[in-house]
Amino acid sequence: MKKTWNTPFTQTFPCRIPLCSAPMAGVSGGLLASRVCQAGGLGFIAAGHFRDLLALEREIDIFFQNQQEQLTNQPQTKQSQPQPQPQQQQGAVATDNDAHRSVAAINKLSIGFIGHSSLSTKEGWENYEYILRTYQPLAVQFFAPSIVYKHNDNFDNYHSKNKNDHNDETNVTMAKKYGTKFIAQVGSIQEAQEAIRHDVDAIICQGSEAGGHGLRRNLGN
Repeated sequence: MKKTWNTPFTQTFPCRIPLCSAPMAGVSGGLLASRVCQAGGLGFIAAGHFRDLLALEREIDIFFQNQQEQLTNQPQTKQSQPQPQPQQQQGAVATDNDAHRSVAAINKLSIGFIGHSSLSTKEGWENYEYILRTYQPLAVQFFAPSIVYKHNDNFDNYHSKNKNDHNDETNVTMAKKYGTKFIAQVGSIQEAQEAIRHDVDAIICQGSEAGGHGLRRNLGN
């Protein structure tokens, strides 16, 4: 029997070991994410700057297909029996979503986003909610920044500090509305404190040694 680590991470997420793969744009696709899950960790698909919705959906399809293939090669148990799922939302992109979501009982779909670009437009927010509603991912991860406020205006004033330009909805509250867990990747103590205030499910502390993303140095190893 494979060993399961008893940690806060494995208690929060359905994995045997406290390890998640990095959602690196252009590298972390559906096959890699699925294989990480099969190995006992939490695999992430990279949405990157979230400019190509159909490309992300293709990687999600690959993820579910690989998960389904893994199931069919194993003896069926009560835990792995497909569960009935809600009817697909009207207007959703025509894919094999229904078939793939037949494995929702073991759905470990997790997606990572770059915050400053993914949700900088109205279309970005609409696509983000579409992904949450249609695929019901287990978790999302955001970075740079990890917490993004939805705007009340036409997004021309994206970096405004005026509270009147934002409403109370964030990428965290939208994820939780659809039952999706939220992981905040932070690069400063201040950002970590903000993530805690927003009641995220997990925090990844990225030091300046991790990939050279230009983060402040007050979170080093």
